[in-house]
Amino acid sequence: KSTRVVEVLLAAVRPVQLLAGKIIGIGLVGLIQLAIIGAIGLAVAVAAGTITLPPDAAGTIGSVLLWFLLGYAFYSSMFAVAGAIVSRQEELQNTATPLNLLMIASFFVAFSTSISGADSTLAKVSTFLPPVAPLIMPTRIAGGDAAPWEIVASLAIMVVTTVAVVLLAARLYEGAILRTGARVKLSDA
Repeated sequence: KSTRVVEVLLAAVRPVQLLAGKIIGIGLVGLIQLAIIGAIGLAVAVAAGTITLPPDAAGTIGSVLLWFLLGYAFYSSMFAVAGAIVSRQEELQNTATPLNLLMIASFFVAFSTSISGADSTLAKVSTFLPPVAPLIMPTRIAGGDAAPWEIVASLAIMVVTTVAVVLLAARLYEGAILRTGARVKLSDA
């Protein structure tokens, strides 16, 4: 925003398209990195005889990728809004801190459920919380600890929440991207 490059870009594309392009582009890079690291790690582990892949490994990998995409769309949309409401890069820390804290808390909840067991009460409740579900559900699904109804309900909640966050982010991004000066209040955006 401070260099006014965004104004030139927005002369050619709508703000929602710019937001979608950023999210999809960075998401594809993350997905490619995840796929490369996962493929190399699996290939080395199988070649070394460290692990053997079960017959349903493809389903588990697909589940992990699906939850990665949902979690990425959820969090990246919120971070896009955090970036759009500031006018200078130095102010970004103030708006991103609550989101960073949410991510760290979600990671610790997911980590603690992996220690206490994927069938614990915390894991079952966290399955239905969108910030935590992308971290917990792949583990619960792979371990066979998630009932089919929990998978469907969690997936439905995550999809609906992610769509709502993306739509809200697009609206806030559109309302805040061209505003410069003081930090834009969410209500103004």
